[in-house]
Amino acid sequence: MPRLSSAVTIALLLAGCATPAQRDMAQARKNFFWPEPKGWDNRRFEFPLYFSAEVKRRGHEELRLMPGFFKLESAELWSYAFAWWLTDERPVNLETLSEDLPKYYRGLCAVDGPKTLRLDPARYRTRVRLDPAVNVTPLTLKQNYQAFLAEVETYECLSEKATGVPLVLKFHVKTFSCREQNRRVALFAVSPKPDGDSIWTTLDNLVNQFRCGN
Repeated sequence: MPRLSSAVTIALLLAGCATPAQRDMAQARKNFFWPEPKGWDNRRFEFPLYFSAEVKRRGHEELRLMPGFFKLESAELWSYAFAWWLTDERPVNLETLSEDLPKYYRGLCAVDGPKTLRLDPARYRTRVRLDPAVNVTPLTLKQNYQAFLAEVETYECLSEKATGVPLVLKFHVKTFSCREQNRRVALFAVSPKPDGDSIWTTLDNLVNQFRCGN
């Protein structure tokens, strides 16, 4: 993942060097609030994503990578959250998540992972189900709110030592509408850690701070 930080994006805008896509993202970000935790790697990308044009969405993605995301020895390895701020009418549901998540990670490892890794494109399988704890978050008050749990079989392809070993990522997914902004939001907390690990409290708390408007 290229490290285009918030500070770099702002500097480009102030210098008048930003691309139309960067200007569109900057404008879109005026319509929601989501903290950028200090010490985390905070990024954003326009759809279609540079690493996976197969994911047929419009809008942009916000990333919040924990400080140890890229460190193989860290308890925070591959632990992060991301948000999709969507302008298309395609729903976020069991069917589309099952389609999009394998494409997302297959593209991510193929484009950003070392070319020396032997990765089987057929490995990227996903299981998605409704979250039985759907009513335990303040986001339930949002319009068209739904929550899902998911798992994706992928590879460890992004750490500083990128081992290429099989990796299973777990997901807490929340989706709803921002009615006044006419946008659909999908929020993802992601980690290989087992259920009950304290890392999920950190990630879920961050997800729950997303707000439509500023």
